Amino acid sequence: MLISLFAGGDYDDGILGCGVETAHALAKCGYGDQLLAAVQNMNDNNLKEFLICWRESIQDELSSNSQGHLSSRQPFLATKIDDTFPKKLVLNLYVNPVTSWSFPQNIPDKTLWRLKEPDIPNLVQFCAEKFNWNTEAVLKDKFQKYLWEGVFLQMLYSASLSSPGYLFEFSLISSIK
Repeated sequence: MLISLFAGGDYDDGILGCGVETAHALAKCGYGDQLLAAVQNMNDNNLKEFLICWRESIQDELSSNSQGHLSSRQPFLATKIDDTFPKKLVLNLYVNPVTSWSFPQNIPDKTLWRLKEPDIPNLVQFCAEKFNWNTEAVLKDKFQKYLWEGVFLQMLYSASLSSPGYLFEFSLISSIK
């Protein structure tokens, strides 16, 4: 979160002139952990007071590099941090992201979820095209290492083990192994 706030991310451009390395160094200093704890545990008034001291501490660190995590002192960058940083809306978007589960009316109805067995022929085609696993030997090796255990478990959990499609897929798996 701290790296996105300083160097820019999905919701904001960050502090002009601050790169990922500087933001990472500030995170090593503990400023990200401090900020996250404050956002999660403080009310708005306490958070405002915290942010004043937090910004001043970061400005001091940028100017002095007292913790030694920065590649050099950066007093000019310290002047770029104004009293509106970080924006409350941007902080909230990182700490409480909006998802399909954010509002009760959007919670998916899990009773409608159905187990679905992996589509082995499509997986073979996808892996051949995207990963260049285009020989039988490579496919056997990679599927053995990364796929068969999960496919087998999914088939065990599937409610449709006795369907005709299961027998076809099982014979296909056996032939590739």
